[in-house]
Amino acid sequence: MNLKKLSLNSASVLIALLIAGCGGPQVKPTEVKKVTTLKSSVMAGYSCPGTKVKKKSILAVKAPDMLRFEIKGFFNEPFFMLTSKGNKVQAYFVQDNAYFEGEILEASSDSVASLLLNQTGKLKIKDMDITSVFTKKSDDSLAPATAEFSSGEYKLSFAFSEPEVNKEIADSIFELTPPKKAKRISIEDINRYFSKWSK
Repeated sequence: MNLKKLSLNSASVLIALLIAGCGGPQVKPTEVKKVTTLKSSVMAGYSCPGTKVKKKSILAVKAPDMLRFEIKGFFNEPFFMLTSKGNKVQAYFVQDNAYFEGEILEASSDSVASLLLNQTGKLKIKDMDITSVFTKKSDDSLAPATAEFSSGEYKLSFAFSEPEVNKEIADSIFELTPPKKAKRISIEDINRYFSKWSK
């Protein structure tokens, strides 16, 4: 067989396939689905030196940077509430009528909300790097099964129960207005209030 003729035929077939491919239906790359909202009941765990807490909670997150975390009491009454928008954090300890408001994240940090939605990013609080680890129930799941944030002996974890993703959540959920007579506390006081929670 003529080698030159074979090479020409191979080149012709290759060109024909390329042209046919260009003229035929285009296969679009798979779109990456983004999570814009996340709402779930969660079992929240918090531990630091001398304190270990597990509480049933509710978590709601909305892009780009809004978060609400609420721990319910024995009779489903609010026990602790936390909201954040960007770097601004508000926390209200209901039983103690104690309230914190301020910026605890460094400017270079991602928001907690974006970390939970994207399941990646960098969280930094007062020169403290936070390591985050997420697990999923399955590879095709958009929502996390668990999330854990840790730095040294400090650890916060969430175990998600039937999370809902990309459902409408009103912005008003992320508002927190404490009672007028709430005692304003500093960031240094927060751990003292956490440590009062029972195991």
